[in-house]
Amino acid sequence: MRYSKEIDDLSVQQFNYKAGDAVCCLHKTNKVERAFDGPFLIKKRVTELNFVLQLDSQGKECLVHHNKLKPYCGNQLPSWILRAQKHL
Repeated sequence: MRYSKEIDDLSVQQFNYKAGDAVCCLHKTNKVERAFDGPFLIKKRVTELNFVLQLDSQGKECLVHHNKLKPYCGNQLPSWILRAQKHL
């Protein structure tokens, strides 16, 4: 079967993330490990598709493409995210 951009694009979900949103981030994993880590905080939007995430309370950051993110849907956010959201 030949690769088709149209078929691949059907599975892509675009969310409108903004600074202050809590997200989970996909990482490479073995079959047994969970694929998403988080929650992390979106610090800023670099381009339409790239975001800077704050990974911990010490301010460690990384640049991530939108297709590696999904909205955080937990009930309670860590206190460091709540404090950081107030400063954005």
